[in-house]
Amino acid sequence: MASAEELMAIVGVPVVADAVRALIASDGLVASSDPELEEGEPVRSNLSGPAAGYELLCRAGRVDSAFIFVVPSQGYTPFAGSLPGGLSASDTRQDVRRRFGMPERSGDAFTHRILGRQGAWDRFAVGPLCVHFRYIDTGERIGQVTIMLAESAP
Repeated sequence: MASAEELMAIVGVPVVADAVRALIASDGLVASSDPELEEGEPVRSNLSGPAAGYELLCRAGRVDSAFIFVVPSQGYTPFAGSLPGGLSASDTRQDVRRRFGMPERSGDAFTHRILGRQGAWDRFAVGPLCVHFRYIDTGERIGQVTIMLAESAP
């Protein structure tokens, strides 16, 4: 099973790199492509590991983002490894901020007209990466972590 540190290390790395291939093999990741591309947009593909609790988004032949499901969601089981910074699934927003400091961007919980209630979030710059924590609305525990290249962050 991959660790958050392994996932952080492969964001930005070519999909054909040994470290990515090792994760594909060990965690049973399944490749799929996104057919809904706009003209001029780089080819996107996903490496999905529902049983491993994470998914990799790949663009132009490299890993662009890693989505870690801390709570079950969209058919993914909870990620079993430690989270970035040595955090765990039982940690809260307060714990995240103690570990990473003040976020470079954050947002409060809100209700989306289609998706319903969405928890608060924080984003931190970590070297060339952004680490985005989305919290469960009740208790502000970590619900999902996204690791992405800073150049790709919205």
